Amino acid sequence: VLEDADGSLLVIDTGGWFYRGCPTSQRARPDVPGGIYRIQRSGMTPLPDPRGKHIHWSELDLNSLVRLLNDTRHVVREAAIEECAARGASMIDRLQTAVRTGDVRVRRNAVWALTRIVGAGTENGLTADQRQRALDGIRVAFQDAHPSLRETACHAAAVLEDAAAESELIGLLQDPSPFVRRKAAVALGRIHSNAAIEPLLTGLDVNRSLRQNRSPTEPTSAFAPQKSTVNSVSVPIDAAMDAEERHARVFAVIEINNPAEIRRLIGDSTSPVVRRAAMTALMEIDPSASIDPAEFIPGLVDVPGSTQLQFHRSLHRVREQHNEALLSRVTSAACAALESWMPQGPSQDQDAAQILLTELGDQPAIGQLVAQHLTNPLTNRTILQQLMRHVSNSSALASQAEVTAAIERLLRSDDATLRQAAVQMAATSSLRTTRLQTALQSIAEDAATEPFVRIQAMQALAPNPQQLTSATFTLLRDLVASGTPDNASRAAQRLGNSSVSGEQLSQLTPLLTGVGPQPLRDLVHLYQRTLSVDEAVAFLSAMENARSLNSLPAVDVSEVVKRFPEELHDRANRLLDQMKLAEQQKLRRLDVLLGQLKDGDAERGRSVFFSEKARCATCHVVGDQGRRVGPDLTTIGKNRSAADLLESIVFPSSTIVRQYEPYTVATTDGRTLNGLIIQETGSEITLQQRSGEAITIRRTEIDELVPATISIMPSGFDDQLTAQQIVDLVAWLQQGLGP
Repeated sequence: VLEDADGSLLVIDTGGWFYRGCPTSQRARPDVPGGIYRIQRSGMTPLPDPRGKHIHWSELDLNSLVRLLNDTRHVVREAAIEECAARGASMIDRLQTAVRTGDVRVRRNAVWALTRIVGAGTENGLTADQRQRALDGIRVAFQDAHPSLRETACHAAAVLEDAAAESELIGLLQDPSPFVRRKAAVALGRIHSNAAIEPLLTGLDVNRSLRQNRSPTEPTSAFAPQKSTVNSVSVPIDAAMDAEERHARVFAVIEINNPAEIRRLIGDSTSPVVRRAAMTALMEIDPSASIDPAEFIPGLVDVPGSTQLQFHRSLHRVREQHNEALLSRVTSAACAALESWMPQGPSQDQDAAQILLTELGDQPAIGQLVAQHLTNPLTNRTILQQLMRHVSNSSALASQAEVTAAIERLLRSDDATLRQAAVQMAATSSLRTTRLQTALQSIAEDAATEPFVRIQAMQALAPNPQQLTSATFTLLRDLVASGTPDNASRAAQRLGNSSVSGEQLSQLTPLLTGVGPQPLRDLVHLYQRTLSVDEAVAFLSAMENARSLNSLPAVDVSEVVKRFPEELHDRANRLLDQMKLAEQQKLRRLDVLLGQLKDGDAERGRSVFFSEKARCATCHVVGDQGRRVGPDLTTIGKNRSAADLLESIVFPSSTIVRQYEPYTVATTDGRTLNGLIIQETGSEITLQQRSGEAITIRRTEIDELVPATISIMPSGFDDQLTAQQIVDLVAWLQQGLGP
């Protein structure tokens, strides 16, 4: 959407090239045309000459040109700024006057014009005196009553690197407007102002600054407004500082690049906020800088990932120095920080906690703290799960006796959810104590325990967790063959992510004939390796009779058969031709279904959505029901037509909604995982698989991470559901289910 010169709006519809602004189209859409539309207010008086084409710019005198800086036509105002800049030195005095006496818009545009004149000084032949007069005109705006003028002047000082404006810019760090303060910080960084380092950093401690500036007779509340005057205009100073301003101040200090002054401030300041910001800047300037980690820990969650990495290295150096006194102080600070983060729910940055637990995991105080929270029934569930993840990633922490005992207690818990999480923790932390092994063995052999908890316990007991034991494989195979649809799908996914032996693969091949669409797709991935002739023949025989063959993307089968020996190529190509024919039949069926959409019944469609046959709620949320794996469908009917919804059901990979792009991860131990990246840090990614199960993978374990073109939503719904069920489902989604 663009504003045209006459004030009307131009709306550009890109059509099938960028369909409805949201999904990434995987198929050509010539049937969805684009267009450009103009929107005008009814009865609006047209602007005369909106682009100023009838203005004789070269004939305008200086006063007439300055008046056009306040023209009602925005294109004309911009052209007037350009003309002022082109005239160069001859405009400086008149623009200086305009900055002091004009309307707000004239003053602001005069500053922009002076900025362009100085910026193009060499081309315009400005003398040093003329340049100085133009800069003086810009600096007048530092004292303007309107914040947009002060902000524009700060921007000009930044782009022109006006070092002579240093004192005014430092003063503007206390401006009432956060936008002005941020621009002033940017400018001070650009001019490398050493004098600005202290005010840039001390200003970050807003509450302390307010207390220092308040007179004895003023109220003591930290939220009482301060008063500041700019050109005799009284305005309140906000007690809050947004993330953009904090970043601008610290980045300016980094740009100034004066480690000695930053170190002095770290030593002199009594404010934890200021000290942490100074240490952040120092570590960005000099990664080898020696700092006191204990001072830095409380604010570790508030600094960027690159600074956390530098801190991690600094903490590692503390361990190498064998300075027990410093290590004890750092451990105490870490315990205090972890204690303060836990009651607040999920930390904003789990990397901070992981750094502390990884480097200090062998310290008894850390082990006691973690064990206490693992076994405390009042510990927030989300925090408990995050702690379990951290323990899994720190062998030193998991090996502490108190932590191991806590894991054992969780394995014997009556709470099935906690027991399952404890099994997963034991499986990934490589613990091999006798007591834990006994507890895991008990879970693995308990037929009453949920199958996938048993499978995790079996894997935890296995010498090589990536190689399926005979018992684990048998349980997974049986679930695929005769389990509930949900368990069959999860088991197939687990098998597809594992390394199976040739003997195990031969036992899975007969199952390809009868499994559903998604299990078939997961199992087929296991065959993307070099097969013997007998294995390849068995695969083709099973696939030729597979009831869900037509739900598979042809590329999945092509990836398998391209490795087959030459004597099987003709048979493999016939299978691919059969799949392409089925794709064409789907297109024809889509046309038929489009004609039946008017017959859909929304109430019946709701039943289809939540049915075991369709299982839509396994991956989608509607209102407060379902599981959030794919997009929330609560209001999908408001921005998708019935035809769009129908196509997404029949061809789920035709459009993939942004933020739900699938990824394929190949790990260093030979696994292939598919899903959505729901969280990533510098050290790991969390992949949500189709089953809803989230798996965290360390980046050091990733061999390849690539976007996938095939949606994790399974194909084949049009085969599983009747035509009436499909149009009923579309009708229910289309009616608008949310507010």
